[in-house]
Amino acid sequence: MNLRGIDLNLLVVLQALLDEAHVTRAAERLGLSQPAMSNALERCRHLFGDPLLERAKGGMRLTPKAEALREPLSRLLADAARVIDPHPQVDLATLRQTVRIVMADYPAVMVVGPLHARLATSAPGINLVVEPWHGAADALDAMARGRLDLAVSVFPVVEASFHREELLHEQYAVCMRAGHPAAKDFNLERWLQYPHVLVSGRGETRGALDQALLALQRTRRVGVWCRAFCWCHRCWPART
Repeated sequence: MNLRGIDLNLLVVLQALLDEAHVTRAAERLGLSQPAMSNALERCRHLFGDPLLERAKGGMRLTPKAEALREPLSRLLADAARVIDPHPQVDLATLRQTVRIVMADYPAVMVVGPLHARLATSAPGINLVVEPWHGAADALDAMARGRLDLAVSVFPVVEASFHREELLHEQYAVCMRAGHPAAKDFNLERWLQYPHVLVSGRGETRGALDQALLALQRTRRVGVWCRAFCWCHRCWPART
């Protein structure tokens, strides 16, 4: 048989007809008009040399040939879908696995609670492991090696081998001691005149903010860096 002479779209139509055993319902399922579906049924009958659907008491019924076509037709269309889309959508409720995510404390507070609540209903078999942040380079290397699944942080640019999604937009706030000289007539230039504090997982002296400053042809000096910083309401007042 020469497949070039066959409209393979008819197989999709035929599957709907065999599932519904009703021309009008099959047409509604595929978004076709009833006359268009009737015409497609006639073409299917000609292709297979069989009535496929025949009148019976209370409606229509499948012929023996149509019944025999259901399973191989379903397998054929499923195989075609896998060829076209090798990564089909997975039923999240059936997954049983551990997902490892790396992020700093602040994004963890923003993300983990809502994420866990959503997973409890959509994918209860997913176990989350949230690992501490040790820097963007470590996170990207761990994902490339398959030791991590996701990283949540500021990634202005990533390699083409990674997929990046924006979760939210944040605004920076400038914190300084009361009476700091930079607070008077505060602007970008005065802010850059004084050394900054940088919170870094591995002690890097440059971060995403420095990249943004470079775009403005500006630089800053980091006078103090620290690996961890507690921002809770009990500790932060004591640190200011």
